[in-house]
Amino acid sequence: MSKVFDPKKLLKLESEDRYKAVPPKETLIKTGLKPEYSVADIGCGTGFFSIPAAKYVNPNKVVAADISAEMLNFVNSRKIDEEIKNIDVVKMEPMIIPLPDNTFDFTFCSFVLHEVPDQEKYLNELLRITKPGGRVVILEWQVIETPSGPPVNIRIEPEKLNEYIKSETVTSKEMMVIGDWFYATIAHKR
Repeated sequence: MSKVFDPKKLLKLESEDRYKAVPPKETLIKTGLKPEYSVADIGCGTGFFSIPAAKYVNPNKVVAADISAEMLNFVNSRKIDEEIKNIDVVKMEPMIIPLPDNTFDFTFCSFVLHEVPDQEKYLNELLRITKPGGRVVILEWQVIETPSGPPVNIRIEPEKLNEYIKSETVTSKEMMVIGDWFYATIAHKR
């Protein structure tokens, strides 16, 4: 398995540079989030996307799930500090998302897939929890040298990611560039 992000470095995920490089609310809207959606942020980290999503879709439900207790504690602190009532925090295992089938309109997974040993299986889990007609958004690093981020050799080519998403599961797929270093693959569930 690729190296998983070290939770001891969680404040790096909250840097001003990161907010400039990939503005969370704008990125969520650009990839199709609507105010009436329910949201699952899988691999939520510090709540970088979960917190803005919860504010945008309020009072609809947002679930922030992660394998790291430290990250989830950070999200819980932010939730309390910012008085956000519509976000639930869920501890998950590396390859098991403990959420019901066909639950979310918008399933979001940012900068996680390159850390996963069985990416195709993980994508199927993301699709499983997404409602028919919903969308799964995978945000990843472009396969180029950048001043920060994971090593280039573990980043995922958009074409490869597209291959993992089975056409019998989705009605359409699209890809868009996000900022200078990232891309989003969006799958619309059948």
